[in-house]
Amino acid sequence: MEEEHGKQNLVAEDLKFIRSIVERTHREIDPGAPTLIMWGLLCLIGYTATHILMPYQMYRQINNVWLTLYAIGFPLSLFFGYKLYKREEIRGVRSHISRQIGWIWFIMIGNGILWGTFRFGGRFLGDINFWWALILGLALSMTGIVYSKEWLWAGIGVFFGMLAAIFIKPYTYLILGLATCLGCVIPSIIALRRLHRLEKEYEQG
Repeated sequence: MEEEHGKQNLVAEDLKFIRSIVERTHREIDPGAPTLIMWGLLCLIGYTATHILMPYQMYRQINNVWLTLYAIGFPLSLFFGYKLYKREEIRGVRSHISRQIGWIWFIMIGNGILWGTFRFGGRFLGDINFWWALILGLALSMTGIVYSKEWLWAGIGVFFGMLAAIFIKPYTYLILGLATCLGCVIPSIIALRRLHRLEKEYEQG
């Protein structure tokens, strides 16, 4: 009986150890925080430009602003993504969750460009600015489901921002810009601080 009880304790300790390793590995994942901070700031610029130019019906200029932001954002995204891949490869923490997060953002941003920017199905989707806020809100929420809850709250915050933008029409695009920017930047800063804290623990340990 005592021998069986001892085996159960060993199994419980092994499971506890495995769980702690999984949780630690999960916390060590970098969701691409610098990339998301960059896109949050670019969204703020784009929505602010839309707010300024829309009353004058300068639709071509608005489109040019967004295309310019894409031209800046995508090369930088590739650069940050390559740095992240090499860093995780060196540290040995490249995980299934990390790949899932990458695919979430690739699929959501790709859909935003296809169905929003190039106007495929545009008559059904309405205002591209709301479409992009929806894409970002969904991507943040999905990241929160597989990674960490602050991203889920950020996605929910974007949705509330969209609701506010509908009812506060004079400031619609400014609200969307602020909501998407904060939704990307705040959880990214939290993730970066957590990673820096873990790196210090490694150095001290």
